[in-house]
Amino acid sequence: MTLASSPARHVDRYADAHVGIIMLNTRFPRFAGDIGNPESFRCRTSYRVVKAATTQAVVTDLGIAPVVASSILAAAEQLQASKVDLILTSCGFLGELQDQIRTRVDVPVISSSLVLLPLLRTLYGSDASVGIATIDSQRLSSQHLQQSANDDHLELFGMQHSRYFYPMISQDQETVDFDSLQQEVVSSVSTCAREKKVAALLLECTNLAPFKADLRQSLGIAVYDLMDAAHWMLESRYGGLKTGGQYTN
Repeated sequence: MTLASSPARHVDRYADAHVGIIMLNTRFPRFAGDIGNPESFRCRTSYRVVKAATTQAVVTDLGIAPVVASSILAAAEQLQASKVDLILTSCGFLGELQDQIRTRVDVPVISSSLVLLPLLRTLYGSDASVGIATIDSQRLSSQHLQQSANDDHLELFGMQHSRYFYPMISQDQETVDFDSLQQEVVSSVSTCAREKKVAALLLECTNLAPFKADLRQSLGIAVYDLMDAAHWMLESRYGGLKTGGQYTN
């Protein structure tokens, strides 16, 4: 038996899906590609903003306070009640709540791109350097990295000393010059990645995602983020590319 196939035809990816996103309480811009921008998806989205979940309350190495975590778990339950197919969050630091959220609801949960680390280690090998671009490398701790916390070949690239990116988020600035932001992010992360000779790059911060294509072009390596994980999950359920192939004798 041979497989004859016609040219691939693209269709709206997972147009019938419904994605739920737990959002931090922020006002800064969410550019295309950011999980907080509905235009980043080709399907229905439902957002739940958690008022107690400010950047300061979540981007911490001290652990998310129980009252904040409780509000986040409640948001997950609300999204499940809305019959979403997948729950995501708008901040990689919420990865510390992955297990808590997952046990509270009955739908798949991807709280952070950091859940991809074990897969990347399998793909690239135990000795390969894998970079993690994060909002603050000094606050990204073992509770966020979890089972990858003892991985000696992870390289953290923090944006905490940046001129535009970090203030936009930490000060919740409502306006920012996109071109300056883009140039800063690509230059800073690319320089660090080249110095450490990483085999792949993972974007912890969802606000770095709008620059993923620029980073791929600059570095010539694979760059992963939470949106990649979301696309994989949704396409596995709903499909994305129809080939028109058929079996023939």
